Parts: sequence; structure tokens; C-alpha cells
Amino acid sequence: MAPHSLWLCFLITAFIHPHWAARGRVAISAPSSQPMKVKPFKFLTSSTIYLNLTTLEHTSTRCIKLNPRKEKRTVGVLHNIEGKFISGKWFSSNVDFKLKKTGVWVTSVDSKTGEYRNFKFHFTYEDCAIVMTQKYNGNRVVSVGWELWVNDAYFRRGLQNE
Repeated sequence: MAPHSLWLCFLITAFIHPHWAARGRVAISAPSSQPMKVKPFKFLTSSTIYLNLTTLEHTSTRCIKLNPRKEKRTVGVLHNIEGKFISGKWFSSNVDFKLKKTGVWVTSVDSKTGEYRNFKFHFTYEDCAIVMTQKYNGNRVVSVGWELWVNDAYFRRGLQNE
């Protein structure tokens, strides 16, 4: 019986006592700095946008970013310059995003390949957006993926390591 009593005393002092001592204490948390939700249009026109994470394959592409073009605004259309850093060089092209329906934007058809992309914004905040991307060739879906887009505010807040 003595060995059981010894273990019981050990359990009471080692585990049960700290459990009861910590009970009732309220942890003090840091103030929340969660960004506000915004409409996709506000995010797309905020500043330079970068592709941070994706489930799609972008062979030999190191960076993809979008910058607003300085030209007259058209209702339901966003004019951007898409930059891609591939094999040590920047390549740029004009990309127009047209509003298809609420939360869904579509790019103009590439005259060389006949491809275009749909972007459905699922969650949009001031500094980031989670987007489902569908690439089409004609009426056929070529690829589907999920992407995390961020803007300059994301890096100012220091969230790149989260």
C-alpha cells in the first residue's frame, strides 16, 4: 500500500496543484490588429499587389505583381500592369480585370493563346485576399487553384512570417 500512497502524493503535488493554481487566472492578450474586411474592388485598387502563395504551378517564375495603370477609369474595369520575374528578368503586360459579378473578376482574353482567367474573391481584407483562380482556354477550364494575394500594407504590418 505504501508505493500507491507515495505515487498519490506525487500526483497531487506535481499535477493537481498547478492545475488548480492556474485556474481562474485570465490571460492578458495583446490588442487585436486584425485587418478589416473590404470589397475586392478596394483591395485591387489599393496599391501594388503580390502573389504570395498559390496551389498552381508557375514554372521558373519567382515573383508576380500587379500595379494599377495610370489611365482613365472605366466603370467595372481595372487597368493593371502585370509583372513577372522569370529567369532573372522582369516581363510586363497590360491586364484588364472586368467585373463579371459580385466578387468575381475576369481578365481579358489573351490574343495569342485565347486564354483568360476568372478570379473569385472568397475573403478580402485591407491587406490580403484569398482568391480561387480558374484559367480557361475557350470554354474549357485548363486549371483551378487557390491563391493568397497581398499588398504593401501586408508587409508594413510585418505579417510575412505568419
